[in-house]
Amino acid sequence: EQAGFTVGAPGCSFCLGIAADVAKEGHVWLTSQNRNYRNRMGKGSIGHLASAVTVAASSFGMAIADPTPFLKLITPERLQSYLPANISLPPLVVAVPAPELPEPAVKSTGEAAAASSPEHAAGVLEGRAQVFGDNIDTDAILPGEYLCENDVQALGKVAFLHTNPDFRDKVAQGQSIVVAGHGFGCGSSREQAVTCLKGAGVKAVIAKSFGYIFSRNVQMFALVGIVITDDTFYQLAQPNVPIRIEMRGRTIHVEGQVFRFQMSLFEEKLLNGGGIIPLYKKFGNRLFRVAVEDAEADDGAASCATASTDCGSAGKAVDVAW
Repeated sequence: EQAGFTVGAPGCSFCLGIAADVAKEGHVWLTSQNRNYRNRMGKGSIGHLASAVTVAASSFGMAIADPTPFLKLITPERLQSYLPANISLPPLVVAVPAPELPEPAVKSTGEAAAASSPEHAAGVLEGRAQVFGDNIDTDAILPGEYLCENDVQALGKVAFLHTNPDFRDKVAQGQSIVVAGHGFGCGSSREQAVTCLKGAGVKAVIAKSFGYIFSRNVQMFALVGIVITDDTFYQLAQPNVPIRIEMRGRTIHVEGQVFRFQMSLFEEKLLNGGGIIPLYKKFGNRLFRVAVEDAEADDGAASCATASTDCGSAGKAVDVAW
């Protein structure tokens, strides 16, 4: 502050473009944050990434500057004078966890059945393709300024607000199956990137691969997320082409061709149960035990019983790993 800088309140600030700290359209920023996706700091803003020392050196003339001359002015003795004296670190102790997990007294198949609901178990999802490319990041899916919103329907109204403003209208007109390339959902960790798609009416997302955290959130919040790596599928699944997903058979039908996909029975339990939150409310810390009760023995066989076309492709991409 003595040097003329403004120190803001701790938080996401301009890095995420939320609350009062939003970059204006057309403004060019030099920032030491870790991401500069389009529109991240504010609609139409342009962010460039640099080290903190480069950002500080550039701030004096508001133009990118080499920090080396400034660094040469700081001698080791001067640097040491700013550091706390007698710094001591506590010894590093590594403790290997050894939890004792009690076995359930009675194995209840009734509970396992109760973990499922008929939402997706009925087996068929139909819609038309809405096509995206590679590396669709979570800033594009949901602008950061809406992360404080928790209502799913309200989030659905702002899905792809800045990058694809006609997205919601297309979903309402039947283009309710998102088809994308590699890295769908990469970038910031935000569960709202999944729930906003549900709120918009998206029935499923089919991609060559998902961002790791996004792939976990798909299961957490019960949105159908499917990995298909066969290029033939993407050649056929053009915009507005009808797609039929048969969940029980693990097949996708498009333009007269059939493509298989993987989904473990455990993932299916989470999906059909409405996701982690409703299942946790129902079963508490027994959730995972109940979900896998009758899935362990049949997991591999049921998810890939008659392998063809694309079965096994999920292992080549970023996939769910519970």
